Amino acid sequence: MDYSTKIQAIIMGNDTFKSSAATWDSDRGRLNTAKTVAQAIKNILPFKSVDYAMDYGCGTGLISLELLPVIKNLTGIDLSDAMLDIFREKIKENNLKNVELVKINSELDELPYHPYDLIFSSMTIHHVEHHIELLEKFYNILNKKGILAIADLQKEEGDFHSDNSGVHHFGFDPEEFKIILKKIGFHNISYEIIHTIKKETNKNKQKEF
Repeated sequence: MDYSTKIQAIIMGNDTFKSSAATWDSDRGRLNTAKTVAQAIKNILPFKSVDYAMDYGCGTGLISLELLPVIKNLTGIDLSDAMLDIFREKIKENNLKNVELVKINSELDELPYHPYDLIFSSMTIHHVEHHIELLEKFYNILNKKGILAIADLQKEEGDFHSDNSGVHHFGFDPEEFKIILKKIGFHNISYEIIHTIKKETNKNKQKEF
């Protein structure tokens, strides 16, 4: 795999989550998923608190807010202004002083650097076309003992989303993903199934993801 390939940045002209942002947090299944992912991240942390953490694809902050009790400084990254606006309201309501939100225009934008002790991302990477380049960026901004925690779909047939616009990967094969991470430089890589989502597909069939 050629990691030196130059790729032109794709500027996102439309906020694809604008229409759903206002009701995003009203989905009980989504709330349960966020709590499960947050708890799984807490379970793998080798330290009691995290100095600097990044939530890539933070959305309305569902997972970030679950993890804030163990995070001293949090950076939330997202492409959607509408989703970030909801998160900003929560920050204001809860008088949070340790959360910084950053709007990016492309998955290839440069990311803030601290370095980070923890980078986490949930149900976002399958929307990222150039995911390997993004994983390399994560590696470069993590400290030497930092942790990358990714929760995403296992490989599926493209039935998870009712509209696959903006979906670049129909999930990932965990073993193939491990190989990519090892090539980048990550080590002590492990994975587990932490959650199952049941939903009806466009073919009117109940399916587990």
